[in-house]
Amino acid sequence: MFEDEGNISDASDDPEFVPYTLPDLEKVTMHDLRQALKKVQDQNQQLLGHNSKLRMQNSDLKSQLALAKRHKHLGKTVGNADPNINHELVVKLAKKYTVMVYPWPTSNLFMSFPPNNLPDPESPERFKDESAFEAGLINELRLYLNDRDLRKKAAEYSPFQKSFLQQAKQGRSSALHTIRECASIIMQGINVEAAVWVTKANLLRRNSTTLRLQLEFPGSSAVNDIFSPIFHPNGIRDDTKLFMNDFQPKILRAIFFNKQSLTLDQYSFNYGSSLTGMLWGVKSVNDSSIALSAILVRFLLSDDTEFVSIGKNSQLNYKKNFYSYRAFLNGSKGTNYIKQLYSFFNQRVFLGMPSAAVCSTNDDHEDDAVTQALLAIRLADSRPADTSSLPSIPINIDTDLIPTQFTAMEVEYIDESWPPEDNLTEIPQNMSNGNVQDRGRGRGRGRGRSRGQGRGRSRSDSQIQSQEASAPAPVRTTRNRKRVV
Repeated sequence: MFEDEGNISDASDDPEFVPYTLPDLEKVTMHDLRQALKKVQDQNQQLLGHNSKLRMQNSDLKSQLALAKRHKHLGKTVGNADPNINHELVVKLAKKYTVMVYPWPTSNLFMSFPPNNLPDPESPERFKDESAFEAGLINELRLYLNDRDLRKKAAEYSPFQKSFLQQAKQGRSSALHTIRECASIIMQGINVEAAVWVTKANLLRRNSTTLRLQLEFPGSSAVNDIFSPIFHPNGIRDDTKLFMNDFQPKILRAIFFNKQSLTLDQYSFNYGSSLTGMLWGVKSVNDSSIALSAILVRFLLSDDTEFVSIGKNSQLNYKKNFYSYRAFLNGSKGTNYIKQLYSFFNQRVFLGMPSAAVCSTNDDHEDDAVTQALLAIRLADSRPADTSSLPSIPINIDTDLIPTQFTAMEVEYIDESWPPEDNLTEIPQNMSNGNVQDRGRGRGRGRGRSRGQGRGRSRSDSQIQSQEASAPAPVRTTRNRKRVV
């Protein structure tokens, strides 16, 4: 069940919702009227919040009822009938799994133990291609369960598999219902009518130029170019700000803490113990939740009505996109970009939450140029192979952010007409035939003679040829210099 903020009781029995009686208008003062108006407004706000919780609970109860009818056996659901399964724990683990690990668990992750040769779930080897990523899901699930008994049940006990997959599906549906209900708030700032976010308004979304420009860059296709304009602040492509938009954190906040967390400020919102995020013990985002928020943003913009691995209307491959986003984030670990990205999300998703992993943004920009170059490489690797015709991502290096010692470097000018007329070094006269005739006593130590030999003696022909083969192109040591910035 998708949990709400607190216990819900009948409004007539709750003292907070007793109708407010206005004072006698013949004896009332302006001060009394203002106080009365304030109390009525406060009560109205409480009723709106109460109504929102009731609607969410009603929707969740409908989902549970439908699921119970499908799996009913002798008046009991499968999950509650099995004494070997902690149903409450399975509900929590399965629903959390779809947000914090992988949205689409399947039966092939169960009823077997993972091979011993699988790489660590967060290792680069696991993200070398999509097949390697999917092969690592079974190992990732075992590590996620983090309990010997649960791992054994996942590998050997089929009712555990069935219950886990049922709850995962229900959790995914609940999360989708929540973001659909909150879509107009989540996507605030995009200039479209509110009706466009309704599930069945897929034709409105399909025909909306505004949404199309958020989903794909001009001249490209959202199916091929997986990094949509909406992922960037103000829709302007900037590799170092990818995923740092206003929309993705709102999606996760709604899933973790419901609709009210988006409408109330951090001082008014109460992180009740029965909220989904509190029950799960989530205090920070991870790569999977960031990737999930990315595919859900694209889903909201699309004309799809069902959240499946490949959109039936849009043909967006959400499953493959999820892998690509996780691979990109995994390959960017350790960069300043990742530090800023996590800080950006945590500050917004867990706004005002005690003990959340919210840290200040790293203000050290010295490695931004290097980070940007690395991100461009990762972005190119994350794109499908058939997108080579798309415009390349420009790497805009801000020289003000590069350390001074790398900003301007003096290099020698290579003169194509070498040897120059006014060269400052001696040019051997007989270099063309591979022999250097000694011109007498050298001017300084080592000039005109080889090491370990007497004055006036040259090195052997083979030594000269070896040196010429490995020596770099001659450089003119003149005053002609260029500054490369």
